[in-house]
Amino acid sequence: MDLAGTIERSRRLEQAAAARDSVLEKLLSLVDVPLPEAAVAEELESRRESIREQLTYVGMTEEQYLESEGQTKEEFEADLHKRVRDALAAQFVLDELAKKEQLSVDEAELTEHLVRRAQRSGLAPDDYAKQVVEGGHVPMLVSEVVRGKALAHIVDAATVRDTSGRPVELKRLQPDGSIVDESDVDGGTAAASAEQTEAGSAEGADSDSTEVGEREVEGAADRR
Repeated sequence: MDLAGTIERSRRLEQAAAARDSVLEKLLSLVDVPLPEAAVAEELESRRESIREQLTYVGMTEEQYLESEGQTKEEFEADLHKRVRDALAAQFVLDELAKKEQLSVDEAELTEHLVRRAQRSGLAPDDYAKQVVEGGHVPMLVSEVVRGKALAHIVDAATVRDTSGRPVELKRLQPDGSIVDESDVDGGTAAASAEQTEAGSAEGADSDSTEVGEREVEGAADRR
C-alpha cells in the first residue's frame, strides 16, 4: 500500500475542496441575493427537524448537543440562520449561471452522482435509486449535478492559490485525488472529472443539505 501516495491524494482533495469553498464564498460576497423569507423559514425548519431526528437516533438531548458543541442556543440559531442563507444564496447564483451557460445533465453523469450518493448513504446503488425514484427526488439529484457543473465553471475561471502563494491544481485533479496528464486535460477527461468532483461540493449548496447537521450530530455523539 502506497501510504505516502494516499496521504498526498487526500491532501489534494482537501485543498481543492477548500479552494472551491473559497471561490464560492468570494462570489457570494460580491452579489446581493434577495431571499424569500418563506423559503428561508421552510429550510430552517427542515434542518431543525433533521437535527432533532438525529439527536433522537443517537440518544442525545438538545442541551447535551449544544454543550458538546460549546454553543448557546442563541449562537446555534445564529449559525444555522447564516448557513441556511448562504446555502440558498449559493443555490440561486449557481442556478442562474447554469441557465446562462445552458448546462445540462446526461444519464451517465446522473448515474455516477447517484452511485456516489448511495456510497455516502451506505446503501446499494439499486436500493438508493429506488428510494430516490419513489420519493420523487430525481430532480433534486439533477439540480446537484447541474450546480456542480456551474461551480466547476466558476472555479475554472478563477486563479486559486494556497497559503504559500502556489497555484492550486484543479483542472487535472481526479475524484480520487490523482492528477492526470496534460494531454488528458486537452481531451476533456479532466474537465469531466472536475464536474463530477464539483457536484459533490455543490451538494452543500442544496436545500437537501441537512447532511451537514447529521454529520455534526454524529460527531457530537462520538465525543460523548
